[in-house]
Amino acid sequence: MNYRVYTDIETGGLNMYRQAIIQLAAVCPGSNATFERKIKFKPENADAKALELSSYDPDVWAKEAVTPMRAAKEYAEYLKRHASVKQVSKRTGKEYYVAQLVAYNGKKFDGPWLQQWYKRLKLFLPASYKVLDPMALAEFCLPDLEDHKLETVAKHFGVHREDAHDALADVYMLVDVTKHLEEMIHRE
Repeated sequence: MNYRVYTDIETGGLNMYRQAIIQLAAVCPGSNATFERKIKFKPENADAKALELSSYDPDVWAKEAVTPMRAAKEYAEYLKRHASVKQVSKRTGKEYYVAQLVAYNGKKFDGPWLQQWYKRLKLFLPASYKVLDPMALAEFCLPDLEDHKLETVAKHFGVHREDAHDALADVYMLVDVTKHLEEMIHRE
């Protein structure tokens, strides 16, 4: 099956080398499987504005957050269950499969952040480094919008979520926005 794993991260700032991924979510519509983890981090290393935008609640994180290593391992297992992109090992020449990620602004933000995070944790990220990015499609299909943020494009299509900037809510918004954008392309 050709799965796409729609992914979103929330972070404690914009510096992937100093600040943490604080929430990670994914949805695979082809299998109706969801993934969401809040991740333990040091709030003193985060930007207060970023935490505010990310819907960070210290009480919720205290109850629900898991270690970065646990979140990364569980996400890797989730990705392996939805692997559909064939790769060939440079070292052994053997074929293996990884997941196809779809992330809004994924080429510049989510993809590099996830790659750096897995590198730091010394784990393999079982996902293609070629992230599908619906933002590029939005810029092409809707050039006259005031900006191409996910919320703006979602509003254009009448997609609304109360809990924007929660990773799981943003993933569901991403699925809906991508569907609308692909329908626009197929109509033309």
